[in-house]
Amino acid sequence: MFLYKDKWKEFVKEFNHLNKKKRNKGTYLVFLYLIFFIFMAIYPAVIRSYENSDSYKLETSRSNGLDTYGIAKCVSIQKESSLNFVFFEFYIDNRKILGTTNVEDIDESLINKYFEVKYSSKKINESTLLLNHPITDTVAIKKAGFSLD
Repeated sequence: MFLYKDKWKEFVKEFNHLNKKKRNKGTYLVFLYLIFFIFMAIYPAVIRSYENSDSYKLETSRSNGLDTYGIAKCVSIQKESSLNFVFFEFYIDNRKILGTTNVEDIDESLINKYFEVKYSSKKINESTLLLNHPITDTVAIKKAGFSLD
């Protein structure tokens, strides 16, 4: 609509009464507004891509305390579509926390076994079951809040 029937020329004529210095200042301000709004439109995408980067994940894993370890019990294994999930539970201050980890192969022998779990002390729902670190020490398992029945 702006280009239709040379409507833009009427818009330019509205500013002819201003001297060249004021027109240049107005052009400069319009340019700054455009740059600002383009930046504001692109900024969220840049932040999201950074949050998905490995360096951000490593940085936040250190700052969120993802190096807190405990003992978890594998309670079930479930296959959904092309993904396999191991469901586990562990205790923090006598509170049961449920978690899940994606695995490549289903191994039913993992159920009711104990493994080391890595979790965030700030975000408890961020946890990973370390299937390559089985726990067999019954004293440590009982101290972790489990009853061996």
